[in-house]
Amino acid sequence: MGLIEDKSARRDQRGNIDPWYNTKGRNDGDNLVYLSVALNGACNIDCSFCYVDGSRPGQWNPDDLERVLGEARELGMEKIQLSGGEPTLYKHLFRIVEYLHNAGVETLLVTNGTTMMPDMAQRLHDNEVIVGISLESIVEEVDDGLTRSPGSFQKKMEAIRILKGVGYTEDIPLNIIVKTLKANQNTFLQTWQWALDNGLQPILEMKLGNCKELNMLYLFFTMKDVID
Repeated sequence: MGLIEDKSARRDQRGNIDPWYNTKGRNDGDNLVYLSVALNGACNIDCSFCYVDGSRPGQWNPDDLERVLGEARELGMEKIQLSGGEPTLYKHLFRIVEYLHNAGVETLLVTNGTTMMPDMAQRLHDNEVIVGISLESIVEEVDDGLTRSPGSFQKKMEAIRILKGVGYTEDIPLNIIVKTLKANQNTFLQTWQWALDNGLQPILEMKLGNCKELNMLYLFFTMKDVID
């Protein structure tokens, strides 16, 4: 089988997934089309809904990861999602991003946006990386409450400004990833409309994190449902 396998079920005694082993793929029956890789476990915020223990420092060895990506490319991989933890804290991020760009793989980076700087944004743009920023609500107190990190909302807004400043939304999509939670349901449509008004592509994501703590509400919308 080589290095590619689904290790997402590996958990510690508390049930936390070992995120740096978390590699999942999807195929079309013959070829591997899409791969999702959690680069690291470390994170700088403490989202109440997250399944990753962000205090754990593990991460992919870049040599091992490049071997995995090489195998995946041989199997037909066309697209990849890079996440974490917080992937911008992964010190080998641009080594991997450049590897994928040179291999012609469409790359989506899922980030909380709070560490975004102009030079980072420019390098991501130069490597044609689609960026998805986790934004649980356009209402500041709702978003900060869910991330349990006061001030993170404003950092996300600054990240969006920086990314648009280097060309995102003009030639490369900039996505806003919204979790479907009971805690943000009253601001959901407001967030969705704000994203569209600002040239951003909103994407729904259902999380399976601390469901009992959050009393999660699973919502499934099509684009038509939301617009209507």
